[in-house]
Amino acid sequence: MYDGSCPICSREIQHYQRLAEPGVCAWTDVSDPAVSVPSGLSRQALMDRFHVQTQDGQWLSGARAFVALWQHLPRWRYLAMVCKWPGVLWLLERLYSVFLVVRPVLQGKVGR
Repeated sequence: MYDGSCPICSREIQHYQRLAEPGVCAWTDVSDPAVSVPSGLSRQALMDRFHVQTQDGQWLSGARAFVALWQHLPRWRYLAMVCKWPGVLWLLERLYSVFLVVRPVLQGKVGR
């Protein structure tokens, strides 16, 4: 689930959508009020961080969610493999946390 009201997020998801095999991923814009929010998660929490639900029903967020998605995308699979190296996922999560802090500023610069 992604924040479709964020121009950065929308562009990134559009990129992933072009790469993904049809039917492999379900893309859900949680900023759409018509979208149901899964039990135990708030709409705001889903908009604050990128989320992926795995095939076994587990919810992942942040760097773990991106790595789970990348495993299913051509050319991104290699990065997903690198993220399994010791310390890489930890570093990616820290970088994602920094991005989340500056995201509001970047959104204004990117626009739609």
